[in-house]
Amino acid sequence: MSLRTIVALVIGGFAILSIFAKARERAEASPRSRSQILTRASLGLVIGLVVALWLPYRAPKSMSESPAGIVLILVEWVIGGGLALAGLVSIAGVVWPRSS
Repeated sequence: MSLRTIVALVIGGFAILSIFAKARERAEASPRSRSQILTRASLGLVIGLVVALWLPYRAPKSMSESPAGIVLILVEWVIGGGLALAGLVSIAGVVWPRSS
């Protein structure tokens, strides 16, 4: 594994942990904020999965063969995957109980 890969994984891990901790912190504030976070995170998860998995296959065949089309599909995967991951981590932060 290269140093760049390790640095990228560490930065990604910190981002995931900060999303998890912030969702847990806000969910403990009140039941209303907990339900709002669950609703928004679920919506983000679904939208992210649609953007990452379904939308690239809706591109016309002529567009998916061009360099710009390939870049568009990769951007959809990255943005949709990031949104889905953030939604999943937020849901886990709200649902996962804090150990005493």
